[in-house]
Amino acid sequence: MSNGGGMFSPEEVAYLKTLPAVAEATARRITYSEAFKQSCMRRCHAGESPVKLFREAGPDPALIGYKRIERCFARWRKSSGDAMAGPRYDDRLDAASAHVLASMQTVTSGPVPFAIAGVSSCNHLSGRPA
Repeated sequence: MSNGGGMFSPEEVAYLKTLPAVAEATARRITYSEAFKQSCMRRCHAGESPVKLFREAGPDPALIGYKRIERCFARWRKSSGDAMAGPRYDDRLDAASAHVLASMQTVTSGPVPFAIAGVSSCNHLSGRPA
């Protein structure tokens, strides 16, 4: 964030908009694709690091900020009510999810491991025991 104060430069915004994981970006906000959010939450529940997930998808943690990543996961957990196993959860990949995963594989130059939801929460992020 070269502008400081949590703002992105026009060049950074343009870069962020090219990433498959990013649905929209402005000088102050980044909106991530639903497929990216779902993939991150599944992999987080399997114990993977949020920073690693962002790094693999393209948004450099040094650019977007580690606190922003932490807040994304907190917000996503809260909005889903940690309902990965709830009635709305569907682990089948739709076309958009498959496209994002294929793009992530291109960015990471390798397969993106896709975890099966089996862990009840991402407690390792908050420091609370599972």
